[in-house]
Amino acid sequence: MKANELRIGNLIEYNGEEQTICSFGYNKTTDEYRIHTFEEAGYILLDDISPVKLTEYWLHKFGFENDPDCGYIKSDGISPGSYWEIHLMMSGKYVLTHEDVDCRMDGVIEIEFVHQLQNAWFAITGVELTLMYGYKQ
Repeated sequence: MKANELRIGNLIEYNGEEQTICSFGYNKTTDEYRIHTFEEAGYILLDDISPVKLTEYWLHKFGFENDPDCGYIKSDGISPGSYWEIHLMMSGKYVLTHEDVDCRMDGVIEIEFVHQLQNAWFAITGVELTLMYGYKQ
């Protein structure tokens, strides 16, 4: 992973567990990026983390609903009648598209990891993509 891909609130994997970034910075003396998470007491080096693979489990946890015609859908909560669709591609990656009330589709973003979905959602809507804590697999 690269430091410029990460934001506070992103989910990452460290030691086999998902963790949430609460701060990060660069240490000039040691030439290393340090990440702090809500779950770890100390800092974690950027080289020691991995991205969390986007799966159906995570889509449900973020509030996306199954739609037999579209894959997964979620309202953006901003414009009435507009929603986001996520489709699983043959490559194993997902594609995020937006459809408005007039059935016009905007851009296509290819997504493989949870932090990419979190970043794309925030960049486009200006709202954090939040976890639905009551969801069970």
